[in-house]
Amino acid sequence: MSVQLKLPEVLAIVLDLYLSVEVRTLFTEVSGVPHNVFTVIQFSTLPASDCGISLRESLARKPLRNGGPLSFSWQRLDIDRWPSLADQLSAGRLQSEGVQVEIGREVELGQFMNSISSGPGQIGEPTSYPVFEASQAMLHATNELGRTLENIRYSGEVLRQLQRSGFHDFEELAAEYFGAARRSFSGASLIAFVAPVPLMVERVEVFPVEKKVRAHVRAHPILAACSRVMGDVQRVEWPQPVNKGALDFGPIPPVLGERTCTEAAIDEVSVDDTVQMRIVHDDLGIVHSQPFAVRRAVPPLYVNPLFETLNRFCPSADLRTMVTEPTAPPKDKGKNEGKVQRQFEQHIQWLLTCFGFAAVQLGANEYLYDADGEEGSKRRLGSLDLLAFHQAEQMLLLASCTMTPPKEEDLANLITLKVALAEELRKKAGIDVALAIFTNADRCVASPHYSGQDFVAVFDKPGVARLVDALASGDERWLFGLLRDQPQGASGGDPFGRSYAIGDSG
Repeated sequence: MSVQLKLPEVLAIVLDLYLSVEVRTLFTEVSGVPHNVFTVIQFSTLPASDCGISLRESLARKPLRNGGPLSFSWQRLDIDRWPSLADQLSAGRLQSEGVQVEIGREVELGQFMNSISSGPGQIGEPTSYPVFEASQAMLHATNELGRTLENIRYSGEVLRQLQRSGFHDFEELAAEYFGAARRSFSGASLIAFVAPVPLMVERVEVFPVEKKVRAHVRAHPILAACSRVMGDVQRVEWPQPVNKGALDFGPIPPVLGERTCTEAAIDEVSVDDTVQMRIVHDDLGIVHSQPFAVRRAVPPLYVNPLFETLNRFCPSADLRTMVTEPTAPPKDKGKNEGKVQRQFEQHIQWLLTCFGFAAVQLGANEYLYDADGEEGSKRRLGSLDLLAFHQAEQMLLLASCTMTPPKEEDLANLITLKVALAEELRKKAGIDVALAIFTNADRCVASPHYSGQDFVAVFDKPGVARLVDALASGDERWLFGLLRDQPQGASGGDPFGRSYAIGDSG
């Protein structure tokens, strides 16, 4: 449970950070005297001249009509006016827009207690900082004035006034004028204080390859200097998460403007884990606590290298159109060029899928262009028939299919594509890139020029047949050794020969 703090304790630390204080008051007359119904007093790090835009829009869109019991007043004061405002509260009244509103009794700031949390948040503010928010009823509903003020929001006269103003009920009015959709309105002559605490973890980045977590902190420099970031990696399990280890971020680095970042080493992480972040202030304790899903914090290439690489060939918008608005192929019988080639590609795709690859036949989206080129003038780097990814092996396969023996330019084409893609994949996703050519030719002569980092596995007709045999006998592991130019496995042999693998003398 979070520690309970008193309003003066919080203000002693954060008051110097604020530039303005805002007072929004809804009041009604009882026996000719204006009495408070609901007042929100909010501190802000913004100057008075820059605030209140959302409220002005609400007042212009749905002004509270006169001729009813309720009236609304609003004032935005420079923070140096806070002592005067505090004196008014301690005397049990508020001066706003020339009206003195009676609160019902003296307001003792020390009686406003709560913890710092994400809560309903600031009204009309563009940020979502943690807040200290505490409210208290100034009158008891057991006396006549208290009953009148607590029940007035449900009276027929108020309801008619609200509906003439365009509101269904009091709660809708409060949501528009107080940003108070999640606040409680129980109590007579309600006073609420809202004090934002500019200290939070805004977002998290996880880099699995580098084994580190980066926390992006948004904070006021004064608070950041007395705070530290903490974290835990948690595995999501029912009924409660399992802690996999703590993250050591240490003190928050100096803040430039409002933002800074800090890093911690991470040993092991899964995309299904959660990183639970906390910011701890030396005096206020835990100010911000927020879980971040690792899946949303890692680079997209790490979560799904296949899809992200596919986007280089076929942008996701084009793919969406292809799957939602398919068009029939031309019915012209003369347009059969490439039909056998496409069928061969499709069947190789099936074969790779059986080996556990998520495989995509690129078809008309086979070309890769220079990502840095200007629109309309991008340089074509090469073409690809099949794009496949194996999660367990962490391998991305770039494959070409041909009905004839592969030519030198076919091999060079794959090397060019690997150069364009491999560095980013290895850096951001930590995966291998393998190259392969599948050909319908009976026998291919090996080339000594494509080995090591430039190795291209070539599977001719007998080689493809042996892959089918390997699937039938449960020897799927051999394929990955061949793609990595490491044919020897646990059983010590190569069931495929190697006559079809470039770099072997045959």
